[in-house]
Amino acid sequence: MGKFYLMPDGAVATQEGKPVLLTQEEFEVCCCGRGEVIIIYDWSATSMRDLDTCTEVFHGTVDEQKVGWPIGYQTKYLNLTTGDNTGTSTYERVVFLAGKSMLDGVWSNNTTIICKAGWYIPEGGSGGAKLTVKYNGVTQSITISPGSQSDLASTLVATLTITEEEVIIQGI
Repeated sequence: MGKFYLMPDGAVATQEGKPVLLTQEEFEVCCCGRGEVIIIYDWSATSMRDLDTCTEVFHGTVDEQKVGWPIGYQTKYLNLTTGDNTGTSTYERVVFLAGKSMLDGVWSNNTTIICKAGWYIPEGGSGGAKLTVKYNGVTQSITISPGSQSDLASTLVATLTITEEEVIIQGI
């Protein structure tokens, strides 16, 4: 089933002047080709439920932004497109508008994204998950070790160094 997604320039995908539904794959093809970073926290290979995430960019600056439950799902440059996914064996997806933020002068040579994840304690989840990053047509994945919490995810699972050309993933 498709969803409405904001394009990197803030517009909604349209066809003949009307909003159109896009599949996840259609959205990712559009964004990856336009300098956007897609971050997927994936627990689909487990039988666990409700992995919470916190994704942060421009840490410690006036432009600092973060998304995740319970603080919110969209900022100027970050969008948790799935919202808080409390399901079993699924994922949460974040889009970082790298190109837009660079054009806006927020960063130039490189920037860092902080990725945190934790199993929501009341749901009893535990174990590993997968972090996948898509950028400029390249997909990379690592195994992560989420913590557990009953509020905003606080266990650091990876840092991503973003340049115009690539993403360097450092697992924790």
